[in-house]
Amino acid sequence: MTLEDIAKAVNPDKTTVFRCTQKLYQFGICSKETRSLREDGQYHVYCVIPIQVFKQETENRAREIEQSFRTIIKGFEKDLENMVSSFYHFIIAHHNHLEFYLVLFLSKLYKKNDKAI
Repeated sequence: MTLEDIAKAVNPDKTTVFRCTQKLYQFGICSKETRSLREDGQYHVYCVIPIQVFKQETENRAREIEQSFRTIIKGFEKDLENMVSSFYHFIIAHHNHLEFYLVLFLSKLYKKNDKAI
């Protein structure tokens, strides 16, 4: 079908049809063939790809996206594990100081509550 044929069939303007068919072509959903006019010009004919090819391409793309998500999740898990590990090592290395500050904080809190009563 030419752009004019498609525009007549679906009724929007030729510019909209052109943009939509270009997107379909870019995504591999249709093919585009350039043909020459007798009067020194050219036009494009668009054809829908076979449904089996479309299905296979869609499945391939879904697998690629799934693999990308798996890679992102693995990176996130590794970053999270490093962060938790660093925090854990900090706590282990400074536990005596932290215990001191916790006791100090609790004693001040206790004294404040004792005065309030």
